[in-house]
Amino acid sequence: MQFSDISPTMKAGHTLAVADRILINPEPGKLAEKTKALLTAIAHSNCALPLIGQTTIRLGMNFAGRDAEIVGYSTGEVESAFKQVIQFIAQMDLSLKNAMVQTVSDVLADMKSVNRSDSLPGLMAERIEGHLEPAEPASSFLCLFKGQIRTGVYWRMIGEGYAKFGNDYARGLEYLRHIGFCQVSTNPVLAAKAFDEDPGLTDELKEEVIKHEDWIEHPDAHADAMALAATLIALWPNLAVFRPLALHTGLKDFMVSFQLNPNIADDAELSIADAKQAYQLAAKYLKRYDEWL
Repeated sequence: MQFSDISPTMKAGHTLAVADRILINPEPGKLAEKTKALLTAIAHSNCALPLIGQTTIRLGMNFAGRDAEIVGYSTGEVESAFKQVIQFIAQMDLSLKNAMVQTVSDVLADMKSVNRSDSLPGLMAERIEGHLEPAEPASSFLCLFKGQIRTGVYWRMIGEGYAKFGNDYARGLEYLRHIGFCQVSTNPVLAAKAFDEDPGLTDELKEEVIKHEDWIEHPDAHADAMALAATLIALWPNLAVFRPLALHTGLKDFMVSFQLNPNIADDAELSIADAKQAYQLAAKYLKRYDEWL
């Protein structure tokens, strides 16, 4: 199975990629076996406790939502896999359980940070945190999260085929994917708001700016290039979130799009050049992410 050596990926901080390995190369009828193998690999990864906690929570959310069903597993299999994660958490040693307290707190904080809590993830977080069980925060979080997403109108409308839904914001997609949202789009203005909410994006942009001496020496002359770079940096996490399901659907669903610079909308050549550059950068990012996935 594809779980033999997940430690390097976890240590690099790509806990979502590790959790999402359960969605790659699905084998209906073998989900319980694959889940056991992945949980065993997580437990023996020799990674820092917070990384083990993050990976476990993200795996549990894959089963709380409809992700595993989208790639072909049955409802019964998914429910059993969810129970395997809950049991895995119950059997954790005390140090790991204590670390999971902070993990849950971090996840809730991230959910509430989306559009400063004025969002569906923010609302779900507010409803969850008041009902967490102090003695079992991780397992109670997963059960409450499952209840929140499966009782909402979006879950029913998507499940019964009434509509498909997308997100027009640069953040919060991971939580919406579990409901079944299958498209995201953003623009430079919304990407800028994402930088206000996630300091990590600013750090990435600084690293990118350092690579371009001309940007530093003449920022006004390269404003459009920097705006494109910032927009794409805000979109990279969305590409990662959707990647396993996009691959499963043959890129027919789970698409990421963004608005080109409106300041050059009247110049076809510049707009096409921007689009080609964005495509090339996205391809480079996804090639690297696929190795982690």
